[in-house]
Amino acid sequence: MSVYVCMGVYMLYIEACQCYGHTDECEYNEAVASNMSSVDIHGEMSGGGVCINCRHNTAGINCELCRDGYYRLFSVPLDSPRVCQRTCSHTHTHTHNNIYSS
Repeated sequence: MSVYVCMGVYMLYIEACQCYGHTDECEYNEAVASNMSSVDIHGEMSGGGVCINCRHNTAGINCELCRDGYYRLFSVPLDSPRVCQRTCSHTHTHTHNNIYSS
């Protein structure tokens, strides 16, 4: 959701964080914005939104990673509550950021 806030003659545009539905909490971080480390709601690396209290065993600036001990299969959409599954098998090939491929 986008919000427009009028401040005198200036208008401030505030955009919701991209947390893929894994939290409703986020905050602006100037360092993240400067490094362009956050994905915005349009899928572009811009903005400074940092998701807080990621649910569904997710982690990361945009709740785009899996917590330690969990993995993500590429066939599961990133916005699914079941995106991160508990690691229980060593039959998968480990890749960066706890993402597994068969």
